[in-house]
Amino acid sequence: MYIEYRMSELGETPSPSEEITIPPLPDIKSFDKIAGMDIEKKTKDTIYIYWQTFDDKKAYLEHLRASAQDSAVPKLERDDCLAIHRQSEKDLKKINETLISFVHKNPVKHLFFQMFGGSMEDIDASILIENYRVSQEWQDMALALCEAIKETRDLNAGPEGVLRLKIAQFAVEDLHNLISYKRVQTAAQIREQPSTVKDFKTEKDKLVYALKRELWDEEKTKQVLGTYRKSVEYVNGHSGELRWDKRVGENMTILLRCAEGNIPPDTSALDILTTEQLALQWLYSQRAFEPPPPNTQLPPNTQLSE
Repeated sequence: MYIEYRMSELGETPSPSEEITIPPLPDIKSFDKIAGMDIEKKTKDTIYIYWQTFDDKKAYLEHLRASAQDSAVPKLERDDCLAIHRQSEKDLKKINETLISFVHKNPVKHLFFQMFGGSMEDIDASILIENYRVSQEWQDMALALCEAIKETRDLNAGPEGVLRLKIAQFAVEDLHNLISYKRVQTAAQIREQPSTVKDFKTEKDKLVYALKRELWDEEKTKQVLGTYRKSVEYVNGHSGELRWDKRVGENMTILLRCAEGNIPPDTSALDILTTEQLALQWLYSQRAFEPPPPNTQLPPNTQLSE
């Protein structure tokens, strides 16, 4: 579901049958040519670190592919995780092609570009590498989900919908806690891009915990969703006044419906986790954790998270 949308934002999604060949990087000694060029040290460092860790990145993607294809992983989850894998391979291919072109470029041509503010290859390479670094949290999320499903296969051998409902219920609680945490951080003037994914191990531990739990009973459902619903109503009710992007409320509402048990048939557990991530990041981008602008008329005792 959302995975397809995200991939369309990044570019054309490789088809499942498309073979993606990542060209190998030259020996690290080739970096000496880049080191001797008159480009920013930060750019050189970015390229060097990528070069040194490329094999690890490729091995991590192979781990993701193998984990997604395990028999314990349901088809919807498998397909979405493999989509992340294919897009990541495509990204690595583009980075390597750019670096190879950069290394083998004509020195005279490079000097000409420098006279007019630097070449495009060194700029493109560092930007592509940084974008890939940011996107690795999606790989961590996908791999953590597959590994958590594998580890709890005996507990979740029944209908696939139960697995997704457990993830949705966990995501609602997790988002509510992260909203409260971000409000405290903001009050302390700590500014950092939020994410539901800290690292692979932490994410896997969270999801194993989620999948080992029982589904909420009636009392727990009423308690958790009642509190979370207030946040959703606040966002939907005041997004116009605060000029928030409508997608903030949409993602929080989707998460609420999934936790209530209304999960669309084409929605995977990865879709649900992605929706939580987007809700948190869009709330942050719309400055939702900060006090409302002056003269904004809001009902008394209303806030994003209690």
